[in-house]
Amino acid sequence: MQKEQHREDWLDIAKCIAIFAVVIDHASTEINIKQEYAYMFFFSVSLFVIVMGYANYKSYERNHSDVYNKLKKRMIGILRPYLAASFVFSVISSGGFYFDKYITELIHFSASPPLYYISVFIQLILVSPVLYKILAYNNKGYEFLCFTGILLLSCWSNNYTHILQIYGGGGKLFGGTYLLVFYIGMLMGKYCRYFETDVLARYTKPDIQFCIIFFIASVFIAFFISINQFTIEKTLFFGKGVNPPGLCLMIYSLTIAFLIFFLCRVLNRSQKILIKKTLSCLIYIGRHTLYIFLYHKLFQDYFLRIMFMYVNIGRQLNGFAYVISMIVGPLLIECLFKRIYGFIISSYSNVVIIKN
Repeated sequence: MQKEQHREDWLDIAKCIAIFAVVIDHASTEINIKQEYAYMFFFSVSLFVIVMGYANYKSYERNHSDVYNKLKKRMIGILRPYLAASFVFSVISSGGFYFDKYITELIHFSASPPLYYISVFIQLILVSPVLYKILAYNNKGYEFLCFTGILLLSCWSNNYTHILQIYGGGGKLFGGTYLLVFYIGMLMGKYCRYFETDVLARYTKPDIQFCIIFFIASVFIAFFISINQFTIEKTLFFGKGVNPPGLCLMIYSLTIAFLIFFLCRVLNRSQKILIKKTLSCLIYIGRHTLYIFLYHKLFQDYFLRIMFMYVNIGRQLNGFAYVISMIVGPLLIECLFKRIYGFIISSYSNVVIIKN
């Protein structure tokens, strides 16, 4: 694999790990995970935002001349599946289609609880060109000043802004502290190039050492969060500390992001078939996390709950079935919707005249 491919790979693998954390967190009751251990999976959305910030920085770095089309493409890419998902949840929850209910849920991002993230995504994408322009100045003093400003803005947004009673960061201006997490992801995108120098890229040992450091840090923070249960956030100024994230979750998510970054650098050098196939599988799931995020609750709250009313496969298998179904089910929905969308587009773009 080439150097550029390494970066793409770790982003998809990080998204895969994040979506599994989302599913395990949401299905913790069905999987029979105690709440204090479920806290360990709360890094998921912040990890998504770090990855998004990193990817956006790299995208603008490659081509910053066509910002409008970039924004347009990303908005269409997120709004089209969101409109469909809101429609599906609205119809299933009400047993029919009620236009006023659909529009209300659409505006409030409330057709399903995880849909609040779409509001976060939209706000961060809209401010991303501004953040990139800030980072384009290679002045450390100016950069530190801007970081401080974004930190203060994020804390103020967490505590003093409210948008349409949308859940979590979706109901905060610029996503609250998700703005800071996004900016940290962009900083990571800017400065991780120093790890791609010929000297560091040639040797595995430094990457392994970084893996050990960030693994130990991640485990320590995970157990601290499990024991403390975010009570420390009450003494800080970030808010409640869960959604939007407080200091603990931000540090936790960043250590996990770096752990995945360096671990992927190590594993990408491996020639073992099993490792390569495993990475390919994780990368595939990572590239389809949008639909898993949108539809995993559909399987948890409706399909699987109804099925397990009539089928008893035991508690352990029950939890495993929940996780697998909440991952695989949305992937099937994505395939179906893309076929339907392709058929509709081709129906309007190509008029076929059948002659007798």
